[in-house]
Amino acid sequence: MHVNGASLMLRPQTGVITMSMPRAVRHINEMRVLDAVFRHGRISRAGIARELGLTRSTAGSIVAALAAEGVVTEDGSGEDRGAGTGRPGTFVRLNPRHGLFLGADIGVGRIVVAALDFQASPVAVEEIALTPEDMAVDSAIAIVASHTRLLGERIGPDYPLRGLCLTVPGVIDGAGQVLRAPLLGWHRQPVLDRLSELLPDVPVLIAENDANAFAIADTYGARREVAGTEIHIFLDAGVGGAIINNGQILRGQDGYAGEFGHIILADQGFVRSATPYGSLESFIGRDAILARFRHHGGSAAHFLYLFELIQHIVHVEFVLHQALGGFFGLFLVGGVLRFFNQRQYVAHAE
Repeated sequence: MHVNGASLMLRPQTGVITMSMPRAVRHINEMRVLDAVFRHGRISRAGIARELGLTRSTAGSIVAALAAEGVVTEDGSGEDRGAGTGRPGTFVRLNPRHGLFLGADIGVGRIVVAALDFQASPVAVEEIALTPEDMAVDSAIAIVASHTRLLGERIGPDYPLRGLCLTVPGVIDGAGQVLRAPLLGWHRQPVLDRLSELLPDVPVLIAENDANAFAIADTYGARREVAGTEIHIFLDAGVGGAIINNGQILRGQDGYAGEFGHIILADQGFVRSATPYGSLESFIGRDAILARFRHHGGSAAHFLYLFELIQHIVHVEFVLHQALGGFFGLFLVGGVLRFFNQRQYVAHAE
């Protein structure tokens, strides 16, 4: 079978369509080129060839095909005078209007909907406060759908919508079902199916754990190649975590990998929340940190104020030891993190 010049083969046993080897190799190289352009912001064809080990003709052919599809565009702001012999090379960059990507994050008491262009630059962000009644799964999904449509209408048709990612502070399986999200009171909720019913025109819908989404966003936002293992800790109302190994999320058998916050440490913690009492989250979650700070005479009403007080302390282990409760901060740095022998540790607080 030939489609658009590519040879495709249908496997009768599985019904899976596979690409011929030359087309598969070209597809891989196209993805590598897009990744290089994204990481550099702008780069010449010669620079792409050097970085990826391609011939100039191959790099030029791939860039030409991507430009014809509107994925990349010429950058006329300068020339690459380090391209070698011949005339200086022109730069190419991702076409920001090639696509619009939406993200909707459901948290405790609020929903944030954001739009990114094809260069991953923010186009619009909107935050919606939620009442306790809004936290019911059907209400929350309806609010996401409504504000997603409104945001798309406000941005207009210049950006074709490519997809929407819904993030939730809970464990989500591969089918987009929230297995459990204690902070929201959700259990075995097919959120992706419900969202697709309300947004049938969105071409791609995915659902992701909020800590995993943070880790992916941080990795892409750094615009660097990821090698080795990285540990990401996400502090919000609860405590989430993500493990990235060679650029890929490590999910575990049932999607629980990285759920450091639910590890039981003691009989009781500083706050009673929807997670197990005595878990790491009940000691170093946002409310737990504030409760501990007030216990020792502090008066911070919000976690961001407390964070401002400690952000000038550079040494991570000392910050965790003082602000997150002694043994429990050292548990993160000295226990879990060294257990994974990670290359990098990233913490983020909401």
